[in-house]
Amino acid sequence: MRALRLIGIGWLYQFKQLSRSSFDSFLAILWPIFFATVAFFMFPIALVILVSSFSCTGLGLICAAAGLRLRETAVLNNIIFGLLLIFTGANVPLDELPGWMQWISNRMPLTHGIEAARDLADGASLGDVSGLKATEFTIGVVYTIVGYQALRFMERSSRKRASIQIA
Repeated sequence: MRALRLIGIGWLYQFKQLSRSSFDSFLAILWPIFFATVAFFMFPIALVILVSSFSCTGLGLICAAAGLRLRETAVLNNIIFGLLLIFTGANVPLDELPGWMQWISNRMPLTHGIEAARDLADGASLGDVSGLKATEFTIGVVYTIVGYQALRFMERSSRKRASIQIA
């Protein structure tokens, strides 16, 4: 209901601009309709992107923990980026990967999010991909907990050894 009220207020605000030109008034009428339609149809994919971003944040915490000890984290980040491209099914379909790579893929962030987004693009409903979203969220929670604990451990040990790298 709140979203409809905001869309309505935005639409009314756009009608104030009708005196500018005929093209502007045409856009003032169509823009809220276009925006509401895109927001309605993009909500499921946006939700999957949000959950996938959360799981990648956990991986980022692990990289940040390594950054307390390593001098060049850009190289590590590029390696992880390449591994994500290969193992998550972004470039290579998971069915074509060997069995050991599929085992790793199922435990990496983004894998289930990419699969859910592809299923939604193929016409699946949000309920059809709820298992994939839940798996991605669970992986995100695990990576976030591991990343946070690794960050705390590396910070304590780096302070003890006076080895925190300052760039």
